[in-house]
Amino acid sequence: MAIDQKFAQSNDHHNLSGKSALIVGGTQGIGLGIAKVLARRGSSVTVAGRNKVSGDKAINQIKEESTSEGRTFRFTPVDLESNKDVERFASQFSKNEFDFIIWSAGIFPSGPRRETNEGIELAFQVNYLSRYVGYQLLIPCLKDGGRLLTINAPFVDNTFDRFQPQVDVDDFEFKKPDRFESTQANIFNITGCLYNDYLVIHLANQHPTKFFAHGHPGYVPTNLLDNSGVDRKVLGGIFTNVKFTQRTAEEYGEIATYILTDEELGKKNGLLFDQDANVLKQSEFEKNVNGSEKLFEYSKKLTGL
Repeated sequence: MAIDQKFAQSNDHHNLSGKSALIVGGTQGIGLGIAKVLARRGSSVTVAGRNKVSGDKAINQIKEESTSEGRTFRFTPVDLESNKDVERFASQFSKNEFDFIIWSAGIFPSGPRRETNEGIELAFQVNYLSRYVGYQLLIPCLKDGGRLLTINAPFVDNTFDRFQPQVDVDDFEFKKPDRFESTQANIFNITGCLYNDYLVIHLANQHPTKFFAHGHPGYVPTNLLDNSGVDRKVLGGIFTNVKFTQRTAEEYGEIATYILTDEELGKKNGLLFDQDANVLKQSEFEKNVNGSEKLFEYSKKLTGL
């Protein structure tokens, strides 16, 4: 039996009627795949993204998956390059509104170092800091026993083991020219992978009545690279020896739904998952307390949260 089919059959035992999910990055790709699976199993779904046209199209697709009456499906805009807009976005939701929060939006660094209009390095902002801000404000909206799944790639999965992260606690945004001029994959490895490992583990310790996890989707053909302006030929050279499981967005949606609903997983917290939903052990990098504490101090200084 294919692994994705195994998870789909496991999920068949869960009726999500009466549940509600928020998916940031839910207008396309992996986020949309998860939204469809959750809707198919009875959950109401709110998707967030930057583009209203894509958002409205996504909602129509999600509605087609739902056979249950009384479910709500809506799109709400958010610009992850702006912490002010992330704050505006999070402020519209009510306490205990969601059973599930999923965050799948991200970018792969390309070209020269770029900053947002708020003066923050782009990959650091979109891949990590927007999540830090969003989670701080959205956690009260997550019910006790609710689950938050951040999707990127846990570093301990060794997906990018050729690019060991060098966390500089004096330079989280790669302002030193010699750091940014290193391989772009290493920047993604730090902002998308390791910083999110730190964040999930930290939130699990801070909020033990709620569940936090970081999942790796494997290789899912999406618009991530095109949206990031990445040269696929260059990227092909980087990933020559990396082994990915290729699957569709909805196939990973079944895996994500398993992580969000399995009772045994819910007895633990701060979990890191590989692309087949195996729980990973923390490496020396995730256990770098000095690095994680300095990162959160810096994040609080930038955002006030």
